[in-house]
Amino acid sequence: MISYEHVTPDQVREVAATARPYAVALLRWGPQRHRDGADAIELEHQRRMVALRDAGTIAVLCPADSERLAGVAVMVVDADEATAIMAEDPCVRADMIRAEVYRCYGFPGDALPGEDPDTSAAGGTGAATGTGRPPSSRKGR
Repeated sequence: MISYEHVTPDQVREVAATARPYAVALLRWGPQRHRDGADAIELEHQRRMVALRDAGTIAVLCPADSERLAGVAVMVVDADEATAIMAEDPCVRADMIRAEVYRCYGFPGDALPGEDPDTSAAGGTGAATGTGRPPSSRKGR
């Protein structure tokens, strides 16, 4: 268990004062997930999500390996803009994914840990695909 006795209320206030607003998009699988043409639509979704990440609109992209949750994206735009961006997503438009967008706060400098050599090469977790696994291995197919 983590010990936090050393963290003072002043330290908490100092960190809290640095918080910046972001938007978090929770992407849940929708009823049309396995529709005809799903693979092609999902590939377009994946390409778009990677492009948004490359452009800096998505700061953190976390595909999920779940039958219910498709993934999470932390976006550097406000919640209204994030909602509009996600509404244009190919999987959202096809009702394969449902996007819920919330305003959240983050702390500048926070980041995911560095690259894990066990999952960074081809054949790893499929993180760049937007599904947590390569398209050819999606469950339920």
